Amino acid sequence: MTKKRQPATPAEKKATRAKFRKQELKHYAINILRPLPKHQVKLVIFGQGRSGSTLLESLIASTGSFRAHGERLSPFYRTRFHRGEARFPVSYIHGLVKQTPQNFIFHLKPRHLMGPQKGIRKKMGERKKAIAPARVLRDFQRYGWQVLYLRRRNRVKHALSNLVRNHRGYGHKLDDAPERYRLRVDCDDFVQRVAEKLEVEQIEQDALRGIDFQEVVYEDHLENAALHQPTIDRILQAVSLEPTAVTTEHRKVNTQSMADLIENYDEFSQRIIDQGWGHFLD
Repeated sequence: MTKKRQPATPAEKKATRAKFRKQELKHYAINILRPLPKHQVKLVIFGQGRSGSTLLESLIASTGSFRAHGERLSPFYRTRFHRGEARFPVSYIHGLVKQTPQNFIFHLKPRHLMGPQKGIRKKMGERKKAIAPARVLRDFQRYGWQVLYLRRRNRVKHALSNLVRNHRGYGHKLDDAPERYRLRVDCDDFVQRVAEKLEVEQIEQDALRGIDFQEVVYEDHLENAALHQPTIDRILQAVSLEPTAVTTEHRKVNTQSMADLIENYDEFSQRIIDQGWGHFLD
């Protein structure tokens, strides 16, 4: 278990925000002054958190053909607090791209662009001023980006993944040590969580209209390690790169059934069935 981090001081927050603004201006300047590298492949993974985006990026980067950049548009990128948001996301990313001779990949979550949304808990909207995801994706595609749309089919397990992450205190697992948990789920809160994910999924679908993309479904392409190689081979083939063996240190966090994981499973499962989501249960 990782150590609990101490809260940042006001001075640390101020320094981090000032550093980010300085970097932001630098990236805008580079974007204006330099051309995009020729023959560079640029991939953006678009989808919600806890869908396997870090796993997918790590697999693609393990081929040696790409440099991974994580959630570069998150206002919380490598910080414990809101560091600030890129005012012009596409220009900001292109400033990074133009400093990177390798092929470039990063993941973009809808919440990196969303402001506060009615019916969605505040933390889902990280920006103070929203930018339409459709506009950002169109701009990326206009500059030759390839879009990978990543989603989870099972929204109940998706929401449970967030609860397990909160319980553990961190998200990623990099070893094979077994982990077992027993959670008591607040059913009212959980129903809201699933409803939010379904609402954000509709936002994703709307943003992708008219966009060419490759779809990656967690359950079909990432959940089983045997699926990793054919999934990455397909992605590489679509961008005219040779298939290469892939590896990852990332491991599945929760291997328990819902009944084993959830202390109040009878109440939980009945509530899920009442909502019309019974097909998402084990």
